[in-house]
Amino acid sequence: QSQAAARDLDEARRELAEERRRAEADLAREAAAKLVDEIKGALIRQQHIVAETERYEALKQTGKLTRAAALGLLDLAREQESLAEEARATAERLASAAAFRLALDGAAGDMNRAAQLLRERRTDAGVLRAEQAAVRRYAQLLDALKPSSGQGPAGGGQEGGSGGQGGQQASNDDSVSAAELRLLKLMQEDLNVRTKELDELRRRGPLPLDRREEFERLGDEQGELADLLVELLGAAADGDGGSPSPERKPGDLESPGGKP
Repeated sequence: QSQAAARDLDEARRELAEERRRAEADLAREAAAKLVDEIKGALIRQQHIVAETERYEALKQTGKLTRAAALGLLDLAREQESLAEEARATAERLASAAAFRLALDGAAGDMNRAAQLLRERRTDAGVLRAEQAAVRRYAQLLDALKPSSGQGPAGGGQEGGSGGQGGQQASNDDSVSAAELRLLKLMQEDLNVRTKELDELRRRGPLPLDRREEFERLGDEQGELADLLVELLGAAADGDGGSPSPERKPGDLESPGGKP
């Protein structure tokens, strides 16, 4: 009887562990899907702000803005500030996923700069650059969160298997790390494009103040990307017990050279 009771107890524990594993997997998938929906919504709103800025710029080209248009521009600045605050809040919530936090903090910074310029009734190329930079960051986040084969959104893991609770946790962690590496790669590619553009402008003559400030921000971002990549690759190596084979090595990260 004691042996039968022990077997029943072990079976009950296994069933409880399996139920817990399934619940954790469901919660992870739900959280990842919610994050994707949140970013999609923010992207749509940011694209609307870009379209409205372009509309106001077209109005300015036809003459002075009316009082109603000036008030509308102020409302647009407030909308941009609100979206920046939401991005900061999401970044805080994702503090454990450093790459996502970096991208969202970057988007918030872009949007705050755009909002300040909108408050100055500017709708020119400088404003649009900041707004469109935020659009690109949201698009990069969505690309990074696209599921791998057989998975839900990053962080969702896979259902089934015999790895148990620890195996499920490892699967979720691996999925998040892979998404972060994809995001860093996308951010690096965008940074390279922007750096090349500024280098070409610099060869034609001195950069204006706003572009010099942008160049300095790119240098800071490059340092953060490189540090974060090294950190993520080190964590992957510790988890695998060996050396990872990433798509990009730390040495492949190009830093904006020189000063404007």
